[in-house]
Amino acid sequence: MNLEFIELRLQGFKQFIKPVIFALSASGGGLVLMRGRNEVEPALGANDVGKSSLFDALTWCLFGRTVDNLHSTDLRSWQEAPPLQVEVTVAIAAANGDGSKVHKIARGRRLTLDGAPVGQDQITRLLRLNFDVFANTVLLGQGRPLFFDLEPRNKMELFSAALELERWEVRSEAAAWEVETMEKKLQREKETQTSIKATLEQAQKLLEDTKRRSQEWETQRKERIAKNRQAAEELEKQLEPLRRQRDDADLAYDGAETEYKAQARAVADLEKLVTVTTTSYARAEAAAKKCPTCGQPIKANVPAKYKAAKESAESDLAHARKYAQTFRTKADAASATLHRLNPRVTELETKLRGLTNSHLEHEDEENPHRPQVGELQRCVQQHEANLAITEEVVGKVMAQIARTKVWVKGFKDIRLAIVEDVLQELQLATNALLPESGLQDWEVHYGIEQETKSGTIRRGLTVTVLSPYNDQPVRWESWGGGVGQRLRLIGALALSEVLLRHAGVGTNLEILDEPTQYFSPKGVEYMCEFLASRARTLDKNIVLVDHHAVESAQFSDVVTVVKTAAGSMVEG
Repeated sequence: MNLEFIELRLQGFKQFIKPVIFALSASGGGLVLMRGRNEVEPALGANDVGKSSLFDALTWCLFGRTVDNLHSTDLRSWQEAPPLQVEVTVAIAAANGDGSKVHKIARGRRLTLDGAPVGQDQITRLLRLNFDVFANTVLLGQGRPLFFDLEPRNKMELFSAALELERWEVRSEAAAWEVETMEKKLQREKETQTSIKATLEQAQKLLEDTKRRSQEWETQRKERIAKNRQAAEELEKQLEPLRRQRDDADLAYDGAETEYKAQARAVADLEKLVTVTTTSYARAEAAAKKCPTCGQPIKANVPAKYKAAKESAESDLAHARKYAQTFRTKADAASATLHRLNPRVTELETKLRGLTNSHLEHEDEENPHRPQVGELQRCVQQHEANLAITEEVVGKVMAQIARTKVWVKGFKDIRLAIVEDVLQELQLATNALLPESGLQDWEVHYGIEQETKSGTIRRGLTVTVLSPYNDQPVRWESWGGGVGQRLRLIGALALSEVLLRHAGVGTNLEILDEPTQYFSPKGVEYMCEFLASRARTLDKNIVLVDHHAVESAQFSDVVTVVKTAAGSMVEG
């Protein structure tokens, strides 16, 4: 992208009370001298006229602060003046040459782009330059430390800010924070895993104990069933002969009782017959002792048939009674046997029924441990599933930690690699400029992150110089006066080229505010030649701000900032 600064307009800014227009662009590129004339205080010569203020206004308009970090309240005109307002016109062309677009950036009460309010980030993205890059490429401010002037650590910080290398630090820190977060998560997951394992072990132990109790209960139930069965078999063995005896006694009783009843009827009949025959015999006997005619007793024989009938009946009755008594005895004996056996048989049959009912109850009895076994099995399965999930999460988190840890160092390595590449590029650019500035056969070397004696790493950037007059590189600070000034200026210009190249931006403007301090007149003349050649080579407008009277044929234009009682203005 090509960034062309076209015009600067300002009013109410420091010495510039009235509106001032300053052209920033000139075709073909060239070295422009900016000098000053103080008509309010002539004794000050070219000082305090507002030369640097012009470029403070440019910087403030673009970034909201000057190179010396002054803000709005410090920049308003010191006299009664219109409101503070600065406008910069720029043209931006894409790298593919599709044409350029002109934009107006204005800052006063608010920041606007082409008349619309915007934020600072939008301006920075539009220009592709942040403040640090701008202050080390487009404008090398007056009295401001240049690149070489900075402490090694500050040099590295400038590098980081200008190249936005902090994004790699941020990413590394973000990765480290992510690792820390994941490690905390891993710790929580491992604690959960340990808790689940402990709970699972308890559940498994309880399940095994419950299964054991369930099995013991089943074994005891089978033993009870077996004992019942054995007891029932033993009762059956006892009952079998008793039942046979009872059945035999019952059968004998029924038979004897039946026979007895039959004999009892026969006895009754015979008793009636004996009664009849006895009566007949008695009548016959009585009749035989009296005369049937006169009724006088006579001595006579009773007929034998009555006696025989009577005796026969009595004999039969005695025999029948005896026979009946036999059956009565048998029936009584059988009844006695039944009375003896029935209670025992009933007792044993009752016990047998009890055993049978108990057997059926044992057969149908539910194992009280079985529901708990099922519940514990489901519980164990759930814990196993939870453990598997947790172990999977632990594995994934550990893998993520391992991958992310690589980036904690990886982003730092990327940053270091970028720094090393840019430093190598900077070293080449610096050493290429040295002969052009009159330092033939001189070399500048850059180093980073040197190990200290204590073994720590000092994050800094060091500059050493190898001249034709020393065998080993020495710190650039060893060179003073004009050589030192020339070295610091070359370092700043080389840094400008490298930073702009990495930003992908080409500009038409480079401002050097009072760079000739410590230069001899001949050195100033040589520096003007160098800068004019640089302006032509890079097709840039290089503005050399100097309060000394400088005469050189190398200037393509001379601009004078004049301070009057009405404020400063630009002539030229």
